Amino acid sequence: MPEGRVLSPAEQAVVSEAKRRFGGALLVEPYQGKARLKACRWQSLVGFTLWTCDPPMRAGLAMVNSGAACTTGFLARSRSDGKLFVMSAGHCADLDGTDTWYAYQPGTGQLHAIGPVHNYRYNSTGDFAILTINNVPGWNPKPWVYVHASSDTVGDPDYVITGDGGSTVGMRVCHTGANYPTDCDDVTAVGVDIPLFPDDLAMVNFCAFLGDSGGPVYSNGLGRGIFFGESPSSQNDCHEQLYQGVREAEIVLNVDVVGG
Repeated sequence: MPEGRVLSPAEQAVVSEAKRRFGGALLVEPYQGKARLKACRWQSLVGFTLWTCDPPMRAGLAMVNSGAACTTGFLARSRSDGKLFVMSAGHCADLDGTDTWYAYQPGTGQLHAIGPVHNYRYNSTGDFAILTINNVPGWNPKPWVYVHASSDTVGDPDYVITGDGGSTVGMRVCHTGANYPTDCDDVTAVGVDIPLFPDDLAMVNFCAFLGDSGGPVYSNGLGRGIFFGESPSSQNDCHEQLYQGVREAEIVLNVDVVGG
């Protein structure tokens, strides 16, 4: 209960009965702080139906800005000053410059600012970005990915990322997007070069939709990549999807994926 609030007679009766039943096993003390709902739900935002959650912030949730929708990626920490950032796709940052990005919190029913783009690349050297987290205590960011239940996965809203890793052909990886929830498949190619797009991408045949850009690609507790989009030769949303290796992003952006 909140500190300083007096219990009503009905509440006092409930506490008395609980003490009678459970004795010393029951601890009654003031609650320090404010209650917060920790809900997740699909929410209509900027023309899409996207997956949103209350804090803690994690990878695999919707982030929106000026009519654009992308997906939060891995939590990252600066190698120079220890500052925390959220990774995402560079082309998301390129669409909206350094404007502030927002995430929806079901518990409040409102959009809340994450922060502006701190640094990004969207050219032949890569497709990745990091967003400043303006209110770190409020967002309480964690090195987690929201994993939806699917034919490949068991639902896990706080799947822990322990570090980073590379990708090899035949490796099975999963992706969580804000639009298409979670899907997994085997890597079919690495070092893919596409004209006018970032070089050295990995290819996999999992499903992804618009708004999933920037989402985490992962397996065995390791962050593997940042979702880019489908290959220009792809004929559908579940064929020849591409992602940027996360280690390349770490080097250029001077950050490390945070491990739990």
